[in-house]
Amino acid sequence: MRCALHRNTSRSFQSAQRRLQPAQTGSRGGAPRAGQGNRQTLTNMVKQKTSSLNIRLRPIKLLLLDVDGVMTDGGIYYLNNGDECKKFNIQDGYGIAKLHRAGLRTGIITGRISKIVERRAQDLGIAEVHQNLDDKLSVYEAMKIKYSLQDKEIAYIGDDEFDLPVLQRVGFSAAPANGMDQVKKKVHYVCKHRGGDGAVREVIDMIIKAVNGSRRPKNVIPRERDSIKRTVYTNGEWN
Repeated sequence: MRCALHRNTSRSFQSAQRRLQPAQTGSRGGAPRAGQGNRQTLTNMVKQKTSSLNIRLRPIKLLLLDVDGVMTDGGIYYLNNGDECKKFNIQDGYGIAKLHRAGLRTGIITGRISKIVERRAQDLGIAEVHQNLDDKLSVYEAMKIKYSLQDKEIAYIGDDEFDLPVLQRVGFSAAPANGMDQVKKKVHYVCKHRGGDGAVREVIDMIIKAVNGSRRPKNVIPRERDSIKRTVYTNGEWN
């Protein structure tokens, strides 16, 4: 009797153990293995973040750019004759051309002044070029009125404290990877790329992808190269 009872008890224990095993190993029908839940949570967080960014990107009709540290690497190069040089990124330039073809406007707002910036803007068909500014927000507000835009329809890429007033006003704000920490903490998106090394292109590709996904009619705004007219905002007036 003792032997028979021992065999029956052993079989019952083994049967119960088999029923519990799938839940412990993460087999089909059981609970997820250790780590699977964390990965799923991370995936969901990424999807939610992407969705939140797309909501901000879809209405964009105007992209504004700082120059030093955004369109360039932030370096200022002087030749022997005293002339200043800047290095721009060709992929950023192609991105700006793509944005124009998609029917969106672009503009430059910078605190410094340089003929090189004017030349680069002309090459890319950027109509709005505003240099030597102590107050970027005034020009930003003036452009909103000029083009009948709302904050949510404007994006801005800046890298330093000087850009914060505009960055905190626009519908979508971004900073390059080399941006100041106090700026990166305030923006909606921090680029994987550095200024002058693909940061502008990175944001542009995001905008185009989001805008195309929203099925907004094309050419809502005339292309830049259809009628390029350089404008400057001075003392409260456009010249």
